[in-house]
Amino acid sequence: KLTQHPWRLVNNTFPLTTIITGDIMSPTHLERLRKDSRELNHYEKHLEKKGNTMLMYKIKRKREYLESKIMDITMEVA
Repeated sequence: KLTQHPWRLVNNTFPLTTIITGDIMSPTHLERLRKDSRELNHYEKHLEKKGNTMLMYKIKRKREYLESKIMDITMEVA
């Protein structure tokens, strides 16, 4: 059970700001982004079950954006 809405976690945390500004990411921040992505995926499925397709679509787009940034960072490090 989620105690907090995951999109608020993604919007208001330091790691997403770090991605946008291009600063160096620590492994801890990268792992937090991966965790946020998993939480968004879980919440997306929850919304789908409840039938809230409009919010589900917004969460899906946010998760896809986050995953693309995680992939970009992973490729830069490799």
